[in-house]
Amino acid sequence: MKFLSAVALTSLLSAASVQADEHEHEDFGDMMSAEQAAKFDLKFTALEKDCYARVTLTNKDNQTHYIVLLDSPFEKPISNRVFHGDNGAVYGGLIAENGLSKIQKQDVVAIEAGSSHSSDVNICSLMNFPGAGNYSITVDFDMMTIPVPDQTSLEEALKEGVTEADTLQADLESNPLVLQRTAASVAVEQEVAPPDNHGRLLKTPSLLRQVARQLASVPTSGCSSSQAQVIANAVANAKVSTRDSLTELPGGKWYSSYTKDLSYWLGTEASTRTNNDAKAYLSRTLAALNANQVTYVCGNSRCRSSVYAFVYPAYTSNKYVYLCNQFWYASTNKYARDSQPGTVVHELLHFDDIGNTDDHAYGTTAIRSLALNNPTKARSNSDNYEAFTETYAGEHGINRDQTKARCRYSPSSRYADCPSGYVNCGLTCFRPHSSYWKGCTTIFKKYHCRAGYTDMGCHCARHVHSLGLSSMTCKTGETKSFNRCYKPCDPEWYFRSGTCIRRERAGC
Repeated sequence: MKFLSAVALTSLLSAASVQADEHEHEDFGDMMSAEQAAKFDLKFTALEKDCYARVTLTNKDNQTHYIVLLDSPFEKPISNRVFHGDNGAVYGGLIAENGLSKIQKQDVVAIEAGSSHSSDVNICSLMNFPGAGNYSITVDFDMMTIPVPDQTSLEEALKEGVTEADTLQADLESNPLVLQRTAASVAVEQEVAPPDNHGRLLKTPSLLRQVARQLASVPTSGCSSSQAQVIANAVANAKVSTRDSLTELPGGKWYSSYTKDLSYWLGTEASTRTNNDAKAYLSRTLAALNANQVTYVCGNSRCRSSVYAFVYPAYTSNKYVYLCNQFWYASTNKYARDSQPGTVVHELLHFDDIGNTDDHAYGTTAIRSLALNNPTKARSNSDNYEAFTETYAGEHGINRDQTKARCRYSPSSRYADCPSGYVNCGLTCFRPHSSYWKGCTTIFKKYHCRAGYTDMGCHCARHVHSLGLSSMTCKTGETKSFNRCYKPCDPEWYFRSGTCIRRERAGC
């Protein structure tokens, strides 16, 4: 996801009735404390109609809270693994990788003190059951709240731009709900499969279709020839970055030299399990890529503007990755964050037979916080593995022989070797200039950005696209891409997704 300024929210928080000292946290993405989470109650109750249930969130606090609906059981359609079952019942809905765009007014619901917000769901359309029996289903999700005192403040914050990076999060879990399934009902439910790019139901491929998939270099559906080429390049680069990453895991060529890479993104606790999980997940990812076991679908009606891609993780025999708007604007560089190759890896890791990962957090700042504060969740979060394949594997691929070392790069010193006055943030040293500074990962942060440029979290950026050109004839010096005209970036800045970005490395 892409990070936007949190300046508005910072000023609003100072006026909030909740004390600032109480809610400051050293790293964005920290789960709210047990005391804060206790202000909410999540109930899961059965309705009279078979398979239907109601999810109810109650605000037990004495003030209004503003809840973000994205990646929650209240989102329409549900786009994350927020329902969990036992006895072999698995989530069968979609999981979407969202770009960290501004949260919109329609994405937020206000729950007043003592009030509730509910949503009715069809459990059988979201869960896959292996057979007849009783199944215990729970709702478990990372609830996001926008910490503002009132509706006026909320509207001001949304107008200025609120992203997921500006929210507070709490891990909420409901009571279990027992659902009884008969053999007949399960047989009917197993006939349902995820929709293709035209919204129809995909049935098991015929023999001819299976042979065609095996012969195709990269199977696609509903894609133009140019889109198919972009996908083929992304898949090829995903193979390289995944293969490189495996060399840094147990048994790999660079395992003993670069052990910090995995701990940086997945945490230092339970290192043996971390190594084993990463090696297993990425090995399966590479096997799926090499075997062309995945069909990439373009133009699905369920795509939203902020989404990179989505999958139905439970459908493992015929894997489909649905590519959405943000994918086409992502970097093609396999060693850039939020890249097209990284998106492919991210989505494959969601499949139950590859990694069975979730989307607990997106973006460099949030996933680094998971690694530091909640390694267990980091190990089950797709974006953490994506970052491992995109960022550090790429740097090592370039710098292992140390003949083309980048600015201030070295395998050991990049974690802490920043000059006086700079703070380390991954591979980059930054110059903080805010009294709220507490390190790289905090919602209270600013960097030295030039006039006309915006703080984007770990870099400064400016949007440079020009819209509304009737003939779409770009001006001299501009480049046309996806119905937009882009101005050239200044020296030392690079272009990504309609934005010029400069990483402020110390000493460069």
